[in-house]
Amino acid sequence: MSIMDSSEHGQVGTITVWIELKETSQPLTFEAANTYQKGDLFCVYVPRENRVYKIPLANIWRVTEEYHARAEPERPGTPQQFEQYVHHNERVWVRSDLKGQHREHCLCYSCHGFHPGTARNCTLAQELYEFDVKHGVTTPVWECPLFVAAEKG
Repeated sequence: MSIMDSSEHGQVGTITVWIELKETSQPLTFEAANTYQKGDLFCVYVPRENRVYKIPLANIWRVTEEYHARAEPERPGTPQQFEQYVHHNERVWVRSDLKGQHREHCLCYSCHGFHPGTARNCTLAQELYEFDVKHGVTTPVWECPLFVAAEKG
């Protein structure tokens, strides 16, 4: 395998990557900028998280990649661009200029009570996450009565 990014395919944008492991029933899903092999690891670069995920090749059954062209920047008076992609294992529509932006706008990611995936997570954030997964939507929070700014550090 070599570096595979969307520019190699005549596009500039993201790649939806599904990695099916030999021992799991649900694939790992990433919105990546590129994928590549480093030694015996399959690597997925996710720029929005500033993170590279490294999965041992021996654990992988199959990898599927779907390439998405980046929308042209919106100009006044031009129609908005929309695209489909897979989020929480469901194909959804999104405004292209807002795709993946919810973390930058959502108060939860700056809140002291936000601990996703743990029993300590804020009850409102957990209920909203479960609602979003159930209905295939993404809901950033701009206002919240329980918000407490997290300490920087």
